[in-house]
Amino acid sequence: TAASAAAPVPELLPRPPAGFHGRGAELAELTRLTRGSAEPAQGGSGGYPQEGGIALLTGPAGVGKTGLAVHWGHAQAAAFPDGRLFADLRGFSGGEATVPAEVLREFLLALGTPAEQIPTSTEAASALYRSLAARRRLLVVLDNAGSSAQVRPLLPGGPHCATLVTSRSRLDGLIATDAARPVRLHALGTEDGAALLGALLGPARVAEDPEAARELVALCDGLPLALRAASAQL
Repeated sequence: TAASAAAPVPELLPRPPAGFHGRGAELAELTRLTRGSAEPAQGGSGGYPQEGGIALLTGPAGVGKTGLAVHWGHAQAAAFPDGRLFADLRGFSGGEATVPAEVLREFLLALGTPAEQIPTSTEAASALYRSLAARRRLLVVLDNAGSSAQVRPLLPGGPHCATLVTSRSRLDGLIATDAARPVRLHALGTEDGAALLGALLGPARVAEDPEAARELVALCDGLPLALRAASAQL
């Protein structure tokens, strides 16, 4: 059953990326793996996650994992009426990675736990978090994960929750012990890359010189982050 109407509905997702384009197959695969959809079936729980699905989105730096995860999360709002949680785990950001205790505190606050009632130990905080999520339909997006150990305390575990993890690494431990299902994200093709440039620069500008647009996509290796940086320069 859904959480009480009095319970807070957290919305921690960042703003959706501007000019998002393509990735139809990957978006459909994420929906299939997490067993969610934009609309529940009439008169039942169909369309909602049924087994606490975990999808693992992997790919190289700049390929657009975060943008895809955030875009998909916003599109799935109706499937998760009890809220959407998001955390940047900074596993590959060059500095110190986010420790699970920090994320658990933010999640528990977002779920309505008073600050003075949040346990100090990671294990106890994780247990409380799982208890609060057990009867809710939540989406949890764990971005830029560095290891399976960093992710495990943050898994909600509720049968109607879904978790989307992004990482540059294929987290084999999460696949082996937590049944995470991997989705590999590749660079954009020429046409999708040119369409992204059109969304960022305006379609008329790309249409004026389509060959230059295709060349720019090739120079950027089809990486959305590189294409956005080039568009900013232009």
